[in-house]
Amino acid sequence: MAASVLKSGGDFGGLNMLTDRILLQIFSHLEGPILAQIAGQPTRFGRLASTEDLWRCLVLKQWSSLETDDCLWQLLDPDWTPPADKSWKRMYPVVAEVPSFPCTLMKSGRAMCSMVFHNFAGFRISEEIISSTLVVERRFPIAQLPNFVSLESASILYFGNTEWLTTRLMN
Repeated sequence: MAASVLKSGGDFGGLNMLTDRILLQIFSHLEGPILAQIAGQPTRFGRLASTEDLWRCLVLKQWSSLETDDCLWQLLDPDWTPPADKSWKRMYPVVAEVPSFPCTLMKSGRAMCSMVFHNFAGFRISEEIISSTLVVERRFPIAQLPNFVSLESASILYFGNTEWLTTRLMN
């Protein structure tokens, strides 16, 4: 529906009679690209679609750790200045581009936890080349890591909690 409204030049017809609260509820079910198209319009609908709470929900569906991890904001957006500059709408295109994968983290043959990792920098991992189980064995000082791998060609991952995984499996 939203896509056809956008193609028709933003004529929302009977939706104009709905309250802002109801429209925000409707908009909360839209995907980011469609919401962004509506937000780009100089109308009541554009103003409502620019509401930070809508964008906050979209971002946190993708990367829930952003709710509490200010360092992560700076990793993803070096221009971000804490704490007042939490623009969820500005962060959405950044997180939407980051590949994310569910995994089971294991150590010494025991499953430790289910997690999600986000490949936010470095070599891009694809679903075809990543295992759903990651084994962690650190038998050397972390400072020695550059002696074992080329950091320029390494995949840089951020491990988050499983809320993302639960959300993806339920939808």
